[in-house]
Amino acid sequence: MTVRSKMLKIRNIPKGHRRSGTINSKPLALFIVVLGLGILLVAVKRNLLIGIFLIVFSLYNILFIRGECMVEFYDEFVVFYHVNSQKDECYVLFWEDIAKWQVARNRKDYDELNIELKNHTTIKIPCVSRIKLDRYFKRYVQSAVQEDVLTSKTM
Repeated sequence: MTVRSKMLKIRNIPKGHRRSGTINSKPLALFIVVLGLGILLVAVKRNLLIGIFLIVFSLYNILFIRGECMVEFYDEFVVFYHVNSQKDECYVLFWEDIAKWQVARNRKDYDELNIELKNHTTIKIPCVSRIKLDRYFKRYVQSAVQEDVLTSKTM
């Protein structure tokens, strides 16, 4: 069986699809919550030193640390950036090509997304945000498998 999933140049990502979500390297919402907590500690004049530290820490991360898009989810496929050392390449994985998938915990570094394609090729991708990956993969892979079952029954 042939699969469409492969490494591509970023400029060759299929156009005209609706993006349904992203995973970024910088958890901006978390830093905003920490900033708010720091402001709250300073405003109520309790633990001023901790409050000032939280404000400085969060502002530094918000303003000076560069955030990059790691994963983009689309209605027909998912795009993984920074899979290899080539900055202009990404891995485009079509939902219909996935036979099995699993997110394996790794205590040292990133978690690892293990994917088996329908042509029995195995792909291992380091990943962040395990919960978000699980949610999108459960939604889209299940629907792709159900569509395959429906089309095979009608033929």
